[in-house]
Amino acid sequence: MKTKLRIQPRLIWTEGYRPFILGGSCYYPLMTTVDCEGPFDLGKGYLGWVTYSPLTGNCYVAEDTTGAIVGHSITAVRKDIKEGDPKVMREQVANAQRRISNPLVNTEVEPAEFWKMIRGRA
Repeated sequence: MKTKLRIQPRLIWTEGYRPFILGGSCYYPLMTTVDCEGPFDLGKGYLGWVTYSPLTGNCYVAEDTTGAIVGHSITAVRKDIKEGDPKVMREQVANAQRRISNPLVNTEVEPAEFWKMIRGRA
């Protein structure tokens, strides 16, 4: 059965970087909530949502259960999942879920700030 696509606000994130921090990692979940289209079947039971940067027009694919940005096109992400080790992918999703569940390190910003912060990334 084909899933009907829809547009809805979704929390998405990528790794942010702080150049200096005491007693912890310089990397943290940089999050925002934006309108995304989906869900798209990515293969092996994974779903994804698509959004576009209003600054660059770049496409971003976010994994459904975590909101983690996992690629820049549905085709590329489907290829990665098809070739990926299922155990490794399950571990990555579990790790992502743990990362976003820690409110002490998460940083949610307004969409305009998010897109500005990740602008230089392909």
